[in-house]
Amino acid sequence: MTSRLLNLLGTHFLAKAMHVEAEPLMRRALAIFVASLGAEHPNTRTVKRSYGLLLAAMNSSTEE
Repeated sequence: MTSRLLNLLGTHFLAKAMHVEAEPLMRRALAIFVASLGAEHPNTRTVKRSYGLLLAAMNSSTEE
């Protein structure tokens, strides 16, 4: 449950372009999902995808 809430809040911050706020939440959510469900579980892969989008957004915002 905590991991889901962390991910939801992180994706909310991502949508608002609040990358610095989103990163630690999404990183922690991913760690919890991996530890509890495994790296290849569909829910974990969804969180990985969201975290990847965040990292891409953070990278593109530093290039501007």
